Amino acid sequence: MRYAVTVEPEVRLDHPDVPLAKSIVDAGDKDDALEQAERAYRQLYPGVGKLKSSVVRVRPPRQPR
Repeated sequence: MRYAVTVEPEVRLDHPDVPLAKSIVDAGDKDDALEQAERAYRQLYPGVGKLKSSVVRVRPPRQPR
């Protein structure tokens, strides 16, 4: 399945220069997609404490009839 994941610092005031990250992840389920995205975010921004994340399933585009 494909998921759209958004990750950012939980307290934006503590990390004003760290950007929000949006990504599309192929994973077995939502938890796996979230884990992959948060792991990648922490590699880029290791000093950030708690994260705020959201994940939604991306549906394939409808095929014309």
